[in-house]
Amino acid sequence: MQVVADDDHLPLIKAGVAASALRIGLARTRSGEGHAVLIVRTSEGDLVLDNMTSSILPWNQSGLRWVAMTTSNGKSFQAVN
Repeated sequence: MQVVADDDHLPLIKAGVAASALRIGLARTRSGEGHAVLIVRTSEGDLVLDNMTSSILPWNQSGLRWVAMTTSNGKSFQAVN
């Protein structure tokens, strides 16, 4: 699994996005490959920032099959049902 999401959050924090609004999501692509993405919690819902697409989509429209997401403290992962 390639984990690049962690490096993507620094410019967002510098731009004023609260670190507490950022999560790393672990998922499977349509082809079954493991993939990590950055999820931004907004007033419009959770949005997925994915290096495999230029689109920013709500988590439930991303086409990914979710496995786990970091907890609110960012220090551990919680399984997604």
